[in-house]
Amino acid sequence: MRSFKTAFPPDLLQSVQAGTMAYTYKGVRCLKDPFDLAINLKLIWDLKPKSLIEIGSNQGGGALWFADMLSIAGIGCPVVSIDRVPPTGFTDPRIAFLAGDAARLGDT
Repeated sequence: MRSFKTAFPPDLLQSVQAGTMAYTYKGVRCLKDPFDLAINLKLIWDLKPKSLIEIGSNQGGGALWFADMLSIAGIGCPVVSIDRVPPTGFTDPRIAFLAGDAARLGDT
């Protein structure tokens, strides 16, 4: 069984979680914590992906953040974001929002 022990005190973890749940990117709920943002930005820079697939769109802020970071890095790859109920609050030509279930990605 995996251990969930961490060096971070519980109050710090709760504060990070509260900030994550409240965080928006360009006014769109993002649901990424500072660690996610830093790690994903490093992965984008190091790997220079040809496509990026996000599983779980929520309102689309994460996909928008990914699209902007890819553009800033000079990487013109598409972002595909999959959720049971894709967001409808905005569109962006760099992002394809698809309806799908994370447990059945082959169907998507």
